[in-house]
Amino acid sequence: MSNTAQGEDKGRLNLEYLETAFQYYITARFATINFLSPVAGNLAHHAIEMYLKAALVETTTEKERINLRHDLTRIWRRYKTLMANPD
Repeated sequence: MSNTAQGEDKGRLNLEYLETAFQYYITARFATINFLSPVAGNLAHHAIEMYLKAALVETTTEKERINLRHDLTRIWRRYKTLMANPD
């Protein structure tokens, strides 16, 4: 895996996002099963955020991903643009 001009190893970074997303997802399911609300929703939110940001790694810079913050609506719009799917 080679580094990009920004110094990011996109392949490694993608895996980091996916691993983190999976951990949030598993923990969110555990919290849901054990009626740990509202924590379960918060963890699920983070899982979705990480999965979407993993998909955006190749087409965004670190600064762009940071600027998306935790705003799922903004991240989702960016993802849909990437996928060229207005639905």
